[in-house]
Amino acid sequence: MIPSKNTYPKFIAIGWISMFFYLSAQGQINEVKRPTDPCKQMKIMSVVQNNEALKSIAAHILTLQDGIEWGVNHNLDALPGKDNTNLNYKQAKVKQGITDTWDADFYWNPKDGYTIGRTYLHPGEGAPSPDDVFILIDQLNRSLDLAKSPKHMIDYYKSNVSTTVITQHATYVVMVRDWDELEKAFLTYNKDRKAYLDLYRQAASTYSSEEVNPHASIGEASSFALLMLLNKAIVLYIAPRVQSNVPLEFKFIEAGFDRGEPSVRSVSCWIRQRN
Repeated sequence: MIPSKNTYPKFIAIGWISMFFYLSAQGQINEVKRPTDPCKQMKIMSVVQNNEALKSIAAHILTLQDGIEWGVNHNLDALPGKDNTNLNYKQAKVKQGITDTWDADFYWNPKDGYTIGRTYLHPGEGAPSPDDVFILIDQLNRSLDLAKSPKHMIDYYKSNVSTTVITQHATYVVMVRDWDELEKAFLTYNKDRKAYLDLYRQAASTYSSEEVNPHASIGEASSFALLMLLNKAIVLYIAPRVQSNVPLEFKFIEAGFDRGEPSVRSVSCWIRQRN
């Protein structure tokens, strides 16, 4: 989870352009391009995110305003059919984390279910962090149950797994766009996790600085920083705050530079398809 805006480390003196070239030189930043087809993935993701049982639990988690992270696993009874029809989730218990961490369990068996995602609270209002993304590939690498599964089950995991972060103002969902790119980034991350996360925090801090974008929210700044590092590997979606019985309508987030200035915008698939 990204820290609150007041606790960002200050690297403003080097300026935004210097920061961009510094990150590029370190090999930690990707050229920003429009995702290949975020709208196709959104159709899969929206079915899951609008499951009323999951939304009800998420709405409950948002009431737990004690400054720590709370979360819940998405454990399927069985893998569903085409287009994610017949999604049945095992009854999940909301689990308490700590101030900036929520440790998820992972299952991939008929008894405990098939963990295809998780929803947890970021009390600091930040979007997903690199840690929230890399857990998706860490599970794939570490789970013996998943590793020995038939290919179609592994493919289902890769196509559908997600991390959902909820705040008092927004719902964020991360899905993997390119597993090869994520593996490359994961190798870099594991060489020096502290340095990798420092780059992420630096990018967020610079984006929201007085000199660059003083009115940026924590969610906006952290979204920009995440996409600067992982745009080739992931798609990041955003919707309003979760409310029971209210459909979640998602957009995908783009980050880049507009006339040399860093910017973040959310794009509707309906508008994109019309264009």
